[in-house]
Formats: sequence, structure tokens, C-alpha cells
Amino acid sequence: MDIFYGENLDSICYVDEKDNSVIIKFYGFGNSLEARIFLGITMGRLGFDYTESEERFIDKRKLN
Repeated sequence: MDIFYGENLDSICYVDEKDNSVIIKFYGFGNSLEARIFLGITMGRLGFDYTESEERFIDKRKLN
């Protein structure tokens, strides 16, 4: 699989209308290293700072 092009990836997107948050989930990575590399590249290209979390959906607003 070429993680840099995402040819074998599927995704699903959801907008939570309660708080206007957006959740995007990608499927199809061969292992966690591929997923982490994809995450770093994608977030970097979007220009977002991010914190990787072990929790599924953490509300960053509650961290402060």
C-alpha cells in the first residue's frame, strides 16, 4: 500500500451538529506505523498542530 497517495484507504466523515465538530476517520492502513505517518503528513499539510491521543475522541477544550 502506498500511504502517501491513499489509494487503498476508505474514509467516513461526520459533522456533529450539537457543537459543529467534524470527525474524519480513515480505514485501510496496514499497521499503526503507516497510520501515524499518514497522520503526521496529513496534519502537516493542513497546517494543524495536533496531539496524538490514546483516547478515541478527546475534547481538546476540556484539556485546558
